[in-house]
Amino acid sequence: MNLKQYLAIIVFKTRVELKTERQRTYLGFIWWVLEPLMFLAIFYVIFTNIRDSKTDHFVQFLLIGLIFWQWFKSSISQSSSVIIYQINLLRQVQIPAWLFPVIKVSANTVKFVIVFTVLLFFLWVTGFVPNLNYLYMLEIIFIQFLLINGIVLCLASVVPFIPDIRVIVDNLLLGMFFVSGIFFPITLIPEPVQSYLSLNPMVKIIQNSREILMNNNAPNQMDLLYVLVMALIFIFIGMQLFKKFQNSYAKLSGI
Repeated sequence: MNLKQYLAIIVFKTRVELKTERQRTYLGFIWWVLEPLMFLAIFYVIFTNIRDSKTDHFVQFLLIGLIFWQWFKSSISQSSSVIIYQINLLRQVQIPAWLFPVIKVSANTVKFVIVFTVLLFFLWVTGFVPNLNYLYMLEIIFIQFLLINGIVLCLASVVPFIPDIRVIVDNLLLGMFFVSGIFFPITLIPEPVQSYLSLNPMVKIIQNSREILMNNNAPNQMDLLYVLVMALIFIFIGMQLFKKFQNSYAKLSGI
């Protein structure tokens, strides 16, 4: 199979995935917008009541961080164990196993794009007028898409053999949630802790997204290069792991 055929499979299966998910609930795709908004409302109420001083435009500040985080977190949580549910299919059809996590990430990315569009409209009506720097968001979204896929490929390739990794990942994501600068500017953290936290790629994604969407500034390209290199390393490792284990998945017991 060539790249064009792989892309066709990913697009087709992503559509099927989204259609199936939409049909599982009465509100369908409306939940793709409502869920992050409910998530935002809960944390907004909590943090505006326990904070002594409020960040300017805290709703917009929080919403940007949460939307990018939710895309990252939900994609990793849902995709890391996807191979376990496809083992029976892998026994019957000769198809690269790495396609399954990529399809799951792609479905989550479509939902993110819908929510992100709502975010842009919200920012516009609350005084943040779009400008040419908004085009940099395409770069950031693409880099985060690569980062998510890289992490997911590494995890999904080994989770079928060591299912307990899912528990570790869930707890790591919970920890990252509170140190990714979602609720406060990372610059408020004193050194040297700030430098350590800045190694987190999601800190750089969220910070630069706010710079573009709230401050009308271009992103720090060195930050984005750092995340891109990390993403490509993860993708390379993940693909090598899938290549190594491709013939081993069918020997496992599926669900």
